[in-house]
Amino acid sequence: MQDIEWLKSITNLPILIRGVLTHEVARKAVEVGVVGIVVSNHGGRQLDYTPTTISVLEEVVDAIGGKVPVLLDGGVRRGTDVFKALALGAQAVLANVAAGWKACNLWPCSKGERSVRWVIEMLMSLRSLWPSVAALVLWILPRAM
Repeated sequence: MQDIEWLKSITNLPILIRGVLTHEVARKAVEVGVVGIVVSNHGGRQLDYTPTTISVLEEVVDAIGGKVPVLLDGGVRRGTDVFKALALGAQAVLANVAAGWKACNLWPCSKGERSVRWVIEMLMSLRSLWPSVAALVLWILPRAM
């Protein structure tokens, strides 16, 4: 958190912290004045056995009590993943890694733009269904709690 305090001392830009996976870190980040939190495990590439972002999202959201926006980064492969994250309290979802992975690994890179378009279309494919699904979730969730 000292790095965040130092960064705040040299800039007036808003600061978001990425890589938050626990409620303790989320609370401390809010205390030192970040304007947003990105729940991320850095694609699971930095450490073995990190929790999935979706599994810790609700804990982080609950810990900060709406004081700053929470974004989810990682594990987004389809439109329903976006909806799950939003239902668990994320204000936004980052999905650029999926597009890059799709563009460079699944298809030849010569089809990169086509691949990225496919990912964006896939993520947006369920948006027309979201109001109906949201109504169903809002009806079911209170009964399950």
